[in-house]
Amino acid sequence: LEVTLLSQDGTPVRGLRVDGKAGRPATDRFDRTVVFEDAGSGRYQSEKIDLAPGHWIVAIEARDPVAKEVVRLRLKERLWLSQ
Repeated sequence: LEVTLLSQDGTPVRGLRVDGKAGRPATDRFDRTVVFEDAGSGRYQSEKIDLAPGHWIVAIEARDPVAKEVVRLRLKERLWLSQ
């Protein structure tokens, strides 16, 4: 998975601690923790995770690396994977 974080003026947001979870909507049996690494230019990439076809919900939080309780972004998206 990859996410790009930009400020309101389009400047890349760097240096955040970004992690989250991918899971099925109806059960937590397939939940997976996702940790993203700063890939530069506001891009954050996770290691490859193998998700089966179907509905998934991905929830991501981007936090300040020093003040970890400060959440800069929360994102929750429903995905449909066909293959």
